[in-house]
Amino acid sequence: MSTVLLAAALLPWRVEADDRQALLDRADALESEGREAEVLALLGPYAGEDDTRVLGRLASAALLVATNGGEGAPVTGASIRPAIDYARRAAELGEAIGWNLLWVIYSNGMGVEVDVPRAAGYLRAGADAGDPGALLNLLGQLYGGSPFFEPDVAEACAVYDRLVATGIDLPDPVAFTRAEMRIRGHCGLEADPDAGFAEWRALAEGGFVDAQRLVGLALVRGWFSEPAHAEAIEWFEKAAAQGDGEAMWELGSVYVKGHGVDPDPARAVHWFQQGADVHHPNSVTSLAVMYATGSGVAQDFARAKRLYEQAAQLGDTHALRNLAVMNVLGQGTPPDPVQGRVYYLQHLHAGHEPHPPFEALLDNALDPAGRAESEQRFQDWLVLQDILDAQ
Repeated sequence: MSTVLLAAALLPWRVEADDRQALLDRADALESEGREAEVLALLGPYAGEDDTRVLGRLASAALLVATNGGEGAPVTGASIRPAIDYARRAAELGEAIGWNLLWVIYSNGMGVEVDVPRAAGYLRAGADAGDPGALLNLLGQLYGGSPFFEPDVAEACAVYDRLVATGIDLPDPVAFTRAEMRIRGHCGLEADPDAGFAEWRALAEGGFVDAQRLVGLALVRGWFSEPAHAEAIEWFEKAAAQGDGEAMWELGSVYVKGHGVDPDPARAVHWFQQGADVHHPNSVTSLAVMYATGSGVAQDFARAKRLYEQAAQLGDTHALRNLAVMNVLGQGTPPDPVQGRVYYLQHLHAGHEPHPPFEALLDNALDPAGRAESEQRFQDWLVLQDILDAQ
């Protein structure tokens, strides 16, 4: 009797659960078709519930809507806020994908400032919770090193083993890293550079953009054979056609330096502009250099300064010294040695070596009051960074 009553009592819950699963299946189908806005409309009425399955899907859909499907469109703070809120709630309720989505947002500066410690913490939290996407991202960060993580081959190998243990079909990024492990003889693999490069090439031929870029680099720099510049350019162009900013920057560099081609500053400007359009920091800085020097384009200090500022906001701390120089010399802006020294101190704070000739220039340009003001501005900036890091 009690068993019958228990079954009857659970029946409404079972119907509701089945309906919810059908709802989630419908959302998955919509997302697979690139209809993320419809996912938001479908699941939005359930956002107030603590259903991690709903919140995880809402976070993913909101991120794709904010980034225009990952097409590199500028993201605003307002447009990314729903994705952040959904991802944070999902993560705090135990949905590990939320941590990985927060990593994506804060590591790429999507509508927020790039935040290295916060982004790294989110990625580690996702990996610790076992999210395959977070493990995959952490593997790449640890194995090659990045602004977010120091290289750590031993930990990268441990992450690789965890990914293999999940039993999932390892995606191209993992196969790509495994090929590099084979090249270097890491993680228990016998060193075989030719076999590893062949795996890279196979991935490149299959359309994997990171492999296309790395095959191009290997060919232009002669890592495994004599340099083959013409073929390298072909691989860079294939990667660039997929929106890869690094490949665009490499193409610009090829035409600046004349690697296998005649130097062509105008063509270099074209590729640096392409990279800048997808917010690639090195491309923005290189484009600024071209405008500052009048190489391949009419000299324009004001535009160069704006580009250096953009590059610094994107995380290229090399641009800070260029901004310091322009402010001291009055290039593209009225002379402002006080702000020039602030940029220079920020440049040093990022870990760059001192530059004595520029310091001598600053000494000649600043009186004691100006030096004190620049120091105060720099200290105010440090306080602001601490506040942002604590948020």
